[in-house]
Amino acid sequence: MHPLDTIKIYMQRAQVATAGGSANVRPTMLGAAQEILAQRGPGGFYAGLGANLSGQVPAGAIKFATYELLKQHAVQKRLPAAAQGWGEVASAALAFLACSVVLVPGEVVKSRLQAGLYPSFREALLRIIEQDGVSGLYRGYWATVTRDVPYTMLEFGLYEQFKRACMWSVKRDRLHSSEEWTMGGLAGGVTGWCTTPLDVI
Repeated sequence: MHPLDTIKIYMQRAQVATAGGSANVRPTMLGAAQEILAQRGPGGFYAGLGANLSGQVPAGAIKFATYELLKQHAVQKRLPAAAQGWGEVASAALAFLACSVVLVPGEVVKSRLQAGLYPSFREALLRIIEQDGVSGLYRGYWATVTRDVPYTMLEFGLYEQFKRACMWSVKRDRLHSSEEWTMGGLAGGVTGWCTTPLDVI
């Protein structure tokens, strides 16, 4: 998915020089892909991949582990059935907050590499710390939290609700993996559409 994320970042940041300064332009997805290819070659689609993995891998482990622990020990054991949906949504929010400590620095470095501001992960990391200190790695922290807490709450919450609706529809207690993937895709798609304005910010 990283090449698509690079195209998205490029589209969100795209500017052109004009006589009066710079003006925002809105390239299409294909246009952005062609510009990245022309300017940076095929490797340009993978700018920031190392930074992305260095943040996403541990953050994903923390997020899912925290979510499952909260869901099993706080939601399912302590909340009545009618309140479990809200408990799952709250668990998702807390899970993101737990992982944000490692996710945000990776996101900061990744985004700057994707935007072409630095040539390498090492260079980006050193320059950010040199210019802004360690706190520079958390620039935009609250904007990221404002984007990703609702995203995580919606994604996990919708996923659980879609699974329940699907199980009710097919009259089974368990779903096949293809049905779970479909419910996950639907949850991610709806959530992405709802939270893209926050991502642009």
